[in-house]
Amino acid sequence: MKFVSIVFCDEIRKEVTGKDLIIGAYGGDVVVSEFPATIRAAFWLELEHDDKDVGSSNLDFRIALEGIEETLPIKVTAETLRPGST
Repeated sequence: MKFVSIVFCDEIRKEVTGKDLIIGAYGGDVVVSEFPATIRAAFWLELEHDDKDVGSSNLDFRIALEGIEETLPIKVTAETLRPGST
């Protein structure tokens, strides 16, 4: 499995046409006015994969914050579908 692109955004919805609608995509830094801060976040992932990757996968991500050595771990279970399936 290979990541082609990752979009960090506020929300992802499915249109009635079946298209993904990405809302509030971040193109650079995410700035908050104070810490601690709560932000609603979603990640849209575009993957290249083989048939062996189809199904459920456990993914581990780490988010780095500028000026802070410790990273934030994120664990996700993702369902990978064959193109054209819903």
